[in-house]
Amino acid sequence: MPRRQPSTETPDLFTQALAHQSAGRWDLARASYEAVLAEAPQDTNALNNLGVLLNSSGHYPEALERFDQQVALAPQDPRAHANRGVALKALARSDDAIAAYEAALACDKQFHTAHNNLGNLFYGQGDFARALPHFETAAALQPLADEYRFMLAKCLLELQRMERAEAELRLVLRHNPTDADAWGTLARLWTERHCMPEALQCFERGLEARPDYAGLIYNRGLARLLAGDLAGGFADYERRFDVPDFPSKRLKTTKPLWNGQPLPTQTLLVHAEQGLGDTLQFLRYIDLLASRCLRVLLLIQESLTPLVVLPPNVELVHEGSRPPAYDWVCPLLSVPHLLGLSQNAPPTLPYLRMEPARSAAWAPRFAAPGLRVGLVWAGNPAHKNDANRSLALDALAPVLALEGATFYSFQVGARSADLAQLPPELQSKVVDLSADLHDFGDTAAALQHLDVLVCVDTSICHVAGALGLPVWLLIPWMPDWRWLLEREDSPWYPSVRILRQPRYRDWGSVVSTLTKDLKDLASPQSAGGKRRAAQAHESVEQGRVLLERNEPALASPAFWRALRECPTHARAASALAIVAFRTGHTQAAVMLGQRACRQAPLDPEAWSNCGAFMKSAGMLQEALHYQRTAVKVAPTNAQAQSNLGNTLGALGLWDEALKAAQAAVSMTGDSPEYQYNLGIALKENAQFVLAQQAFRKAQSAPQGHIKAALHASLLELLTGDFKAGWPHYESRWQQPDAKEKRSFTQPLWTGQNLQGKSILLHAEQGFGDTLQFLRFVPLLAQRGAHVILVVQAEVHSIAARVQGLGQIVRSGAELPPFDYQCPLLSLPVGFGTTVDTIPAQVPYLQADPAQVAHWQQRLGPKGKYRVALVWAGRPTHGNDVNRSLRLAQLQGLMQLDQVEYISVQKGDAATQLSALPAGSKVTNLSPEIHSFEDTAAILTLVDELVTVDTSVAHLAGGLGIKVRVLLPLIPDWRWLLSRTDSPWYPSAQLYRQTQRSDWSAPLKNLLKSVRSEATRASKLRRRSSP
Repeated sequence: MPRRQPSTETPDLFTQALAHQSAGRWDLARASYEAVLAEAPQDTNALNNLGVLLNSSGHYPEALERFDQQVALAPQDPRAHANRGVALKALARSDDAIAAYEAALACDKQFHTAHNNLGNLFYGQGDFARALPHFETAAALQPLADEYRFMLAKCLLELQRMERAEAELRLVLRHNPTDADAWGTLARLWTERHCMPEALQCFERGLEARPDYAGLIYNRGLARLLAGDLAGGFADYERRFDVPDFPSKRLKTTKPLWNGQPLPTQTLLVHAEQGLGDTLQFLRYIDLLASRCLRVLLLIQESLTPLVVLPPNVELVHEGSRPPAYDWVCPLLSVPHLLGLSQNAPPTLPYLRMEPARSAAWAPRFAAPGLRVGLVWAGNPAHKNDANRSLALDALAPVLALEGATFYSFQVGARSADLAQLPPELQSKVVDLSADLHDFGDTAAALQHLDVLVCVDTSICHVAGALGLPVWLLIPWMPDWRWLLEREDSPWYPSVRILRQPRYRDWGSVVSTLTKDLKDLASPQSAGGKRRAAQAHESVEQGRVLLERNEPALASPAFWRALRECPTHARAASALAIVAFRTGHTQAAVMLGQRACRQAPLDPEAWSNCGAFMKSAGMLQEALHYQRTAVKVAPTNAQAQSNLGNTLGALGLWDEALKAAQAAVSMTGDSPEYQYNLGIALKENAQFVLAQQAFRKAQSAPQGHIKAALHASLLELLTGDFKAGWPHYESRWQQPDAKEKRSFTQPLWTGQNLQGKSILLHAEQGFGDTLQFLRFVPLLAQRGAHVILVVQAEVHSIAARVQGLGQIVRSGAELPPFDYQCPLLSLPVGFGTTVDTIPAQVPYLQADPAQVAHWQQRLGPKGKYRVALVWAGRPTHGNDVNRSLRLAQLQGLMQLDQVEYISVQKGDAATQLSALPAGSKVTNLSPEIHSFEDTAAILTLVDELVTVDTSVAHLAGGLGIKVRVLLPLIPDWRWLLSRTDSPWYPSAQLYRQTQRSDWSAPLKNLLKSVRSEATRASKLRRRSSP
């Protein structure tokens, strides 16, 4: 502090300088002090005050120079040494600052300011034991100085001397009941005692004194989160960026902060803000966030990008790159608050991804027999809580000495060198992976091969937890907020088991429990190993009962409990895979299923189920490997044979699929599911009579088989038995995946008299189905019905022009009154439609004249025979691999000189046009086609359409346009079998495969037909030319 004694040599200047300094006129004060020193260089008061002024304005080197001069002139002046210590501390010269403070105290042992300053310096270094006596002395010398007693209490708290710390804080608060910092520190004391009600009460008292104190609100938020109050905790946590020493800052942007409102037409930028673990933990919310926004941009740490699974409307923004345009911004850890989440509902795990190829590459590194345990014993040394959360590797010596286990070090960074300090006999038990862990993608791939990861609270526990891998997490007495208190599991990661210190810094008890439990896992035949396995089995059985009652949400906690307690329990992983699969999380099912296979390599059910999950995920070659392994392990296992058959069928290997299906039936002939699978294989091998017998046998089981009923009806329709097929086709509404089923109080029309009645027709299934069955509208009108129609928005305007339609209603709009209702594809039941009575009066669809005029101008006059092309359907269609072609397969057709070609192909397949050779004759209209109206108008301006089985074929047929349809060996039911024409569309010609997946024959015939027609048309044009 400045000295007030005026200089004897320049009293007026000194007094003037003091006045300027007191008034905050720093520049004038400095000039005045320098004027004093110019006349009296040895004036220690002026040196002192100028040094203090320079210190307070951040000019530390200059301040130090003045204090050095002062000490040289007055070596016994304790204030000179103390002020010098302040400047040295500001210059980060801690050792010199300590020496300066100690010099001050050597001059005056009662100098309480120096004691407090030295205590603060030691406190800032984390050397609380050396800080304590100085705080004690300062407080004793100045009993009423609350700032000294407050620092004493904080130091006692750090040393876990709780009773004394509380007593000192109570004294501070007795003197000043509105000291918000003291209330906040007392709240922390109660928190460290795990007494959360008392802690929260102290926060409230502090906030009564300072209602907008950001630091106190933020710390109350952490306490609330620790106590499990997510709603209140995350609300308070929003003040984190207002805390001066908070380690992260908001993203610098001019865009407004998102406040949680839906953004159906706008883009939200979400950015990581803290550590890797925080990002990994909160990525769970991305799916939910994406459902609220048109588009989400995700900016996270680059090292995490290999792990991220993104919804279609979420785009990854790489660090350092300029993000695309966005409207709003949101820090990642604000998401749960802004979404209004009051409790954490864990997502289906895994919610991160692992690259199978990387995982396979790691497999040889984990070939050692016995228990495979991953180890991470330390976090980032720069973390403020690292001293509490990390432990010395030698503390794990009892663990490393266990027999029957191999340890794999995932420790990276400086602490990986700890391995070199282990005794040789323990070093040999640890495989060091650190050199090959280049990013988190490697970490995730390697973690897959462990039985359990043992780690402290660092980012890898979030990786493993988000992947659904068993983690035994070692937690200090005072944990980070996300791990809550007391409990042994985590609501964030159900695969994580928490081993907590029972008291402050007691790692010994934790290691003792860990050693015992790992010994049980490593010795499955020991009493402890059997007991642990039995407990896990009991949990699995509890879950199994719930799963059999179709309650997967209730069953999964029991399965996770089993996996946490006994990570080697394969049935727990297998059961979790089944839960994931049944709830629609196929990738999660695959990863959990793979774990079950690693844990139980001789269990055919594990291999077979995992193969089924892979098949559903589209991983057909991988699925085939797993299914073949299941059959190899257990050749007489009917389920394995049946699943193998299904996978072979998905690969189009129907000859082999039939053999596997027959094998399954021969082992358990009464199984309706195996009979159903056999029916599918027989149908795909064109053995239709036997297929129908298999379907009927499946249906004859006491519980029936609804999928077999549907496929039996489709086979009846395919073979032309409409009389049986249409009524049986109503079984589609009983299918578990029936999506278009609508409930009405009005009766279903099945042929009743419609004179003077109104009937609601509603679309179902795809656009092609709608376009095909609109032909029945005029027939209903002829029966005296007022026809009301609801169809997909995409075909609304075309349907509105169908003759006989009374009213068309947009999908989702309020419906008018009606007497009867009928799905479009149920109309043939009411009409008793057979192959011979299909209403085929075309055209029953009409193009929009305005659109025709537009496209007439766009295309110009025809100079050659004009053919429109569609070579691929929707790729998500279940049979698309069989029905679609590649454009290159039409190359022979496109070489006909007398033909001009127009592409009306939509979707990703249209990009194949760019691969055509230069000079190609195809006019690409795909980018200009925005609706079925465009396509309909274009079709009226061509001579014919060449297409695969997709909705455009039905549009052309309904318009009466000549259409040539390329069909696979086993076509969709509506195209029937063998015939080259279609009773649905008189203008259609059908070109069928004669062998599976072989388009050569139909393309050869089609080329011949188009050439012939184009030649004929060319001759006609020449004759008609003047």
